[in-house]
Amino acid sequence: MAATSVTLVSPSGATIAYGSGGFIDALALPASGTYTIRIDPPGAAVGSATVQVLGVPVDLTGSVTVGGAPLTISLGGGQNAGITFAGVAGTRLSMSVSGSALPQTRLDVRAPDGSTFATFYVSSSGGFLDTRTLPATGTYTIVIDPSGGSPVTMTLTAYSVPADASAATTPGGGAASIPITVPGQNGLVSFTGVAGERVSFRLTTAMSVRFTVSKPDSTTLFSTMAPGNTFIDVTTLPVAGTYTIAVDPFDASTGPLSVTVYDVPPDAAGSITQGGPGFTAAMTAPGQGGAVTFTATAGQSLVLNLSAVSVPIMRVSVLRPDGTALLSPSWVLGATSFGLTAPVAGTYTIVLDPYNDYTGSATVSLS
Repeated sequence: MAATSVTLVSPSGATIAYGSGGFIDALALPASGTYTIRIDPPGAAVGSATVQVLGVPVDLTGSVTVGGAPLTISLGGGQNAGITFAGVAGTRLSMSVSGSALPQTRLDVRAPDGSTFATFYVSSSGGFLDTRTLPATGTYTIVIDPSGGSPVTMTLTAYSVPADASAATTPGGGAASIPITVPGQNGLVSFTGVAGERVSFRLTTAMSVRFTVSKPDSTTLFSTMAPGNTFIDVTTLPVAGTYTIAVDPFDASTGPLSVTVYDVPPDAAGSITQGGPGFTAAMTAPGQGGAVTFTATAGQSLVLNLSAVSVPIMRVSVLRPDGTALLSPSWVLGATSFGLTAPVAGTYTIVLDPYNDYTGSATVSLS
């Protein structure tokens, strides 16, 4: 039967609960007597329905220790739980919930004064509350409210999160290693840059993370999701000062990671003429490309040749004098040629863009 509204009516005729989709969560009956369950299919829908009234045990109670062993709980259909833990003001806390085929579940973390400190949700594979700082010392309560009416077994872990792992590096220097040991811990890598400096980044890790670079004034230069080992192409630093890279693992992931900051020289630049000698673009730093110009007349036919290519994979494009594409970016895996016809007179630019953090060289010529 299609989604159906269910209403529970008390012996006095008053509606005391309403459910959509076939389930009414646990409630205490207000009086003794005969209750009525009204089932109202939508529109002209017909079919059958099975009705079951569950006796729900009182809410489950228990306790977990921050930084201690996981707690596994089993709840009957409609049953909730209130799990306590002792917290100290200033403690950095994260939580994970795991289990198999879990229903949509809401978890409210309530502070010692009863206010809601944090809320997170669990889906079929579990859930994670990222790091929060406890505001007060006292007893906190995790209120667990699964949806649906099926029994639930889940495992709850409360982590005491140490300070974020930190390290420093320099553009063009070695990799900075920052092990993430507890779910919710982040990594911070600082480096000093100058205005106008071109840098690129290599993240080495098995974790999916958010990778954020902040300027010296703490505002964001850029932020991106990185699904494990990732190269982040060249960007230009706007001001001088100390920049910070924040690496925030997704969910409850932990493990080693390292960050390398490359100092990227200007793109290898040169010019060529039809029938003249080629220009060898040496691209020695990850993120460095090439820009080779030539002058053509309207209607002139040319052949763009790439030879002695040591870059494993790169994209090659040709820009018209107005900056639009004459040759759209094309993948190159070795020596190759492209036929071109110049639509207008002027100066054209051949753009060489190595893939990922590849480096190498290529000789560009026109025939």
